[in-house]
Amino acid sequence: MDVSWNDLQRWTPAGLEESYDLVLSAQQETEAAGDQLLSAKTNFSGEGQAALAFRGIVDRYRAHADDLEARLTELQIVLNQAAEAVEQLAIEVDSTQAAIDAERYLVDAADRVQLPDWLIEQFAQAKKQRSTGATLLDLEGIALQRRDELQGAVDTLREQAKSVLRELVSGLLRVRDGEISDAAQVLADSNGSDAAPQEIIDAFGQASAAQVRAMWDSLDFNTQRTLRINFPEIIGNLSGIPLLVRQKANDSNMNAYLEREEAARSSEEIQTRIDELTAKENEGNLGRKERAELADLRDEAQRRQAVRDMLDGDGAAVFDPSNNRVVAIEGDITSAPEHLITVVPGTGTWMGSFADGGVRDLPRDLVSGLQEFDRSAVAFVVKDGPWASWAGENSNMLHSAMERMGSTVANVDADLRVEDFDGDPKETAIVHSAGMSINSAAEVQGAHYDEVISIAGSYMVSDWEADQTTEYTHIQYEADAINAVDRSDWHTTPNESADFDKVILDSGGRDGVDGHTRIAQGKDRNPEGFKSILDKIVDGLE
Repeated sequence: MDVSWNDLQRWTPAGLEESYDLVLSAQQETEAAGDQLLSAKTNFSGEGQAALAFRGIVDRYRAHADDLEARLTELQIVLNQAAEAVEQLAIEVDSTQAAIDAERYLVDAADRVQLPDWLIEQFAQAKKQRSTGATLLDLEGIALQRRDELQGAVDTLREQAKSVLRELVSGLLRVRDGEISDAAQVLADSNGSDAAPQEIIDAFGQASAAQVRAMWDSLDFNTQRTLRINFPEIIGNLSGIPLLVRQKANDSNMNAYLEREEAARSSEEIQTRIDELTAKENEGNLGRKERAELADLRDEAQRRQAVRDMLDGDGAAVFDPSNNRVVAIEGDITSAPEHLITVVPGTGTWMGSFADGGVRDLPRDLVSGLQEFDRSAVAFVVKDGPWASWAGENSNMLHSAMERMGSTVANVDADLRVEDFDGDPKETAIVHSAGMSINSAAEVQGAHYDEVISIAGSYMVSDWEADQTTEYTHIQYEADAINAVDRSDWHTTPNESADFDKVILDSGGRDGVDGHTRIAQGKDRNPEGFKSILDKIVDGLE
């Protein structure tokens, strides 16, 4: 089962997605038919042999309907997993071909990356004139190394394509032969029955986001609602569950969080104690333990305020404070957005940063600003797990830490693809400070954007290279403090990289630390930066 590079460039998930929709419709119709048969049997009140025969016939038809529903559910899982795999492959194939084109290389009929004839001829001439062609000979080694790198990318993607095909064929054969997974059987059995919701939750298991989405789609509305109400902590944070459902579940999670915290100690009591300690602090009479207590109380008050502000706003796609996870939403996810914005904040971001006046201000203002251009947008502000710090295992200087955090940002990008927003919205990443490092690691791990905007971004991890299908821009105030990390031997910064267009703003005489903080703030505190970012997004959409 071979796949040529030429074939692979034509791969698209459209056919698989269309088949998925048809199978989903058939599954829902089969489910409805099974429910009608159950109702017919339940409501039939006749007695005697004829009645027994009728119930036996209904039971046999119900068994056939249940078997067909299970097979269709399994087929949904197989098709959606393949569709998402093909979509990711198509993105990476486009990026790799763009890189080949940028070097002006060719891929021949045998799927080998080749240097163009004119370049080979130049190198041949240089070898004849070694004394004058030393520079070209050096370039030949570089060109051949780059060719080998691109060949490795082509070979890897072709192997991945073969794997996707094998898995798809294997899955289709399983469905044909009635080899249904336990998960599909539980899901099929749950519709219109008294199956325990926990069994359905267990069925999600270690499923991928694409598989979870297919499983969720197979459930009837009442079952979905039961799961959201009874298991909000899981449903609100599970990749593959529709974002609108996650938003509603996380509203429940945030309300439950506030109720627990208020029961432990009321906000009124906390504020009273803060006021007492602040008065002592102003008088210069605060001891070491009281200073620590005051800091903790202020943090707790800000955490609660952040949760209230998200509830009053557009909610969250992830809310799991016990694991330091939050992905806030800014914008209307029920619309068909023309733009999806992923915001990756910098060092020191914590739960309290999501209060009004924090990391949600800039994306909220951008969503509103785009509306003035008749552009709809939704933004997602990501702090999905422990975040960049100044020291320790999460230090912003550790590439391994940036890669770990980058995997969570890549997961958010995958979630947005599974969501399948109408209209093919443009994807933009806006990354501040260490968020640049984190997002560059996300790109290495498969995240893809039409545009990446660094706002005083730090550095890119060592494995990163610019995607030729992505537009990169770096925006900062002049003399930003982050420029101290330029000119390093172990990383490249967006301020130095030729892959980034540069927009340097007048600092107005303020220092570099002020500019570094200000560039990530909303339009009221950061009017010049806000306008530059918005202008860049709008230009990218036109």
